[in-house]
Amino acid sequence: MIIQPVALCLHPDTTFRRGAWTFGSCLDQPYRFLGDVFRYTIAPVVSCVILPIAFRKLFSPRSVPLKFKKDFPYSLTLRPKQLRAAAEESALLVPTAAQFQFSYGAIRCPVRIFHGTDDAIIESQQARDLQRAVGRRTDLSLVQNAGHIVTYADTSAIAEAVNTMRSQPITASVFQQ
Repeated sequence: MIIQPVALCLHPDTTFRRGAWTFGSCLDQPYRFLGDVFRYTIAPVVSCVILPIAFRKLFSPRSVPLKFKKDFPYSLTLRPKQLRAAAEESALLVPTAAQFQFSYGAIRCPVRIFHGTDDAIIESQQARDLQRAVGRRTDLSLVQNAGHIVTYADTSAIAEAVNTMRSQPITASVFQQ
């Protein structure tokens, strides 16, 4: 999780709509330049300082893998346009998830959920709730001693699950009509 300045604000003049939430662009505001000034000056520096801390929290209780440290494109995440995109994504994450939660039961394809038991960001109970909401054909794997980025904790189990799911037939529509 990277703390980003939120580039969107609730606004009565809709720019776009997600569920019951309406978001308007802060660029419509008279003080719109403040967000741009922040993104081009302070935000990259603050994000550069916060990034290693955020990665430690994402991977905790394990350490950040050396391959991740070596290959992750840090400089790309600190670009002003990327900071804005991350802020917009963060602002829309909860309302979009709330909008789609009522469709989970209609999913017909197999679903495999992996969740780290020591995730400091999302509780294991939320993974169990998601499994119940999706319903049949859903498997939940709680990976011991793994944090939020569970894909680095048990890559072989995840690869095996993907290969198993690929071999299963998929119906014409993954959602019930």
